Amino acid sequence: MAPGGELRGAGAIAGAPVARAALLLGCLAVVVPLLWPSPLGAPVTTWDELLRPLAPGATIEGGFRLSPPRRGDEHDVIVTARRAEPPAHVEVHLLDRGRWRGVRETRSFAVAYETPRSGASPEELRAVVEAIASAIERNDAGLGAVDAIPLRAEPPPGLLGRVLDRVRGARGAAALVAIAC
Repeated sequence: MAPGGELRGAGAIAGAPVARAALLLGCLAVVVPLLWPSPLGAPVTTWDELLRPLAPGATIEGGFRLSPPRRGDEHDVIVTARRAEPPAHVEVHLLDRGRWRGVRETRSFAVAYETPRSGASPEELRAVVEAIASAIERNDAGLGAVDAIPLRAEPPPGLLGRVLDRVRGARGAAALVAIAC
């Protein structure tokens, strides 16, 4: 060792850049697979697709117009059908199959109106529920829970979003340690 604490000699000078380069390559070999963006997933079925050919604003039985589907407070989706003349409305709830007894069901869902929140004749209530249930039944291929289905299609995440999805939990900690090298 030279005065002043510096290492001198051909081995110390030539070996340091090689060791650093090897360490850098090793860290990159760990970080790149950890951060490589996830592939785009398959398209997800939405409530808009399940209700087709019905759509918000569409007119169905009895002159009722449909509102866009929205989330309810009890793990359900609500579609409201309104009519201007004579004034009436039907609040249709889309629930997981088996939650309400004695209601119209499709392969995955129960479709029913809520009595205190619907102001139409019993025949109109049944007709609106049947129109909505028939549309869903045509598109229901045995799906999951009501809460797992998005209301509308969302654009797929971009490259940065897919990379950031990869750095959660243990994978993120490992990437951070590898970057810190």
